[in-house]
Amino acid sequence: PFKIPNGINWINLLIGLGTILIIYGFKRITTAIPSSLVALVLMTLVVYFFFPDQVPVIGAVESGLPSLQLGFFGAFADLGMLGTIFKFALTLAALGAIDSLLTSVVADNITKTKHDSDQELIGQGIGNMGAALIGGLPGAGATMRTVINVNSGGKTKLSGMIAGIFLLAVLLGVGPVVAFVPNAVLAGILFTVGVGIIDYK
Repeated sequence: PFKIPNGINWINLLIGLGTILIIYGFKRITTAIPSSLVALVLMTLVVYFFFPDQVPVIGAVESGLPSLQLGFFGAFADLGMLGTIFKFALTLAALGAIDSLLTSVVADNITKTKHDSDQELIGQGIGNMGAALIGGLPGAGATMRTVINVNSGGKTKLSGMIAGIFLLAVLLGVGPVVAFVPNAVLAGILFTVGVGIIDYK
């Protein structure tokens, strides 16, 4: 009943716009509490109590620690595969390094600091090796999450560690709560972050 023929879900759209308004408006009231966190909690509660089953949500999140996946070591025994393995490994490593360093530069511009490129890339390498042992995909520095972190008041390495601890908590049992977060709220948060990344100067 909340859709028109072209497929727009008006409640979904209003939830996203409401999220954006809260993020920009709450900053004028106080910066002691991250406005994106306020928008996330408030709009999630609005959807949960007033519009259940009418707005797409994240849904079930897999919980529990992943098991070790060591079967990939067998691929190294096939000498014919080594060339292919190293070709893709070098490609992913190069792309990951570029992405991480780009994220570091964006963070430098926002915080007026100077990152250590060696430290960034060594940390990324260790993280990716650990991810491979549990069947994870290689990753790199995330510009969006970094900007959200900084805009929310995170200025030190502790903020990144807290983000990691929260993700661990999701795996260990907080997942059912996260499942109720509307996709429109996440879209609204990411929209404001995307605008924040733009270097107008």
